[in-house]
Amino acid sequence: GDGGGGGSGGGGNGMGMEITTGNNMLNGKRYDHVFPVNLDGRSMKIGINRGENPYMAAQRFIWDNDLNQGYLEGVATWLTDALGIDNLPPPTGATDPFTGKNAYRPGAASSGGGGGG
Repeated sequence: GDGGGGGSGGGGNGMGMEITTGNNMLNGKRYDHVFPVNLDGRSMKIGINRGENPYMAAQRFIWDNDLNQGYLEGVATWLTDALGIDNLPPPTGATDPFTGKNAYRPGAASSGGGGGG
């Protein structure tokens, strides 16, 4: 046998974490898609599920990685592109409290939403 064909190597980030198809775990949760993202010289991952609003996924990503809120539009647009989504509902300016478990985090956002009844 040739016995060759060793590891394909990981981009030398020293983290030892790689994207493995079929096992899209991120922060202890399973996602339909996990994408590698490089921002501010940092290597991160973003997870999104089929049918999930990219703006919600982008917001969760920003919170999880302590990123500047200004990245929201760019990350959501990038996700839309990566997933091939055509009709994206426009952002309402506030995150939707009805989708996703991470929609509300006290102290994470300074958008004074209204408290319902």
